[in-house]
Amino acid sequence: MADCTKLDAAMKGINANSQAADFGPVMDLLKDYSKSHILGSDMLKNAEATAQQMAAKGVFTKDLDAGIPGAKAYLQQNHGKPQFIDLTEGNRNEGLRLDPDTSKPLLDMMTITCSAQPGQAPRYYQVNSFVENGKQVAPSFTLPNRTEIRTDIDGKPTKIYRY
Repeated sequence: MADCTKLDAAMKGINANSQAADFGPVMDLLKDYSKSHILGSDMLKNAEATAQQMAAKGVFTKDLDAGIPGAKAYLQQNHGKPQFIDLTEGNRNEGLRLDPDTSKPLLDMMTITCSAQPGQAPRYYQVNSFVENGKQVAPSFTLPNRTEIRTDIDGKPTKIYRY
């Protein structure tokens, strides 16, 4: 579960004129919160065998034991190959897209949903990372103020988009 109070505090002072360095505190928090709980887990290690069992039974989606108290997880398969693993822990949701041919992780997507204030919509923080050799690389950050920060392979900001 992510601490929205810390994220909101890190966003204070960020505006339409903010530069890459201004986003450092919120990016650091999000990097910490977005560390995958699926990569290296039993859910991923067992995904291929589970997908084959599901296919044999004609089942495309199955709840998994997340291995984390209070968390929920599921696996989607297609033709006996795992396609997607989803894990929800409180206000943190992580999805892992798997290669349809090799079952290797391709893309890790993490979203934090922060409760809405009365009369306001919820605030969403999102981090998408490619997965290379079992590690998350080149994250992009999407912030509630409609800002996206893209990074290089090492996570250094390269481009800021405002929508």
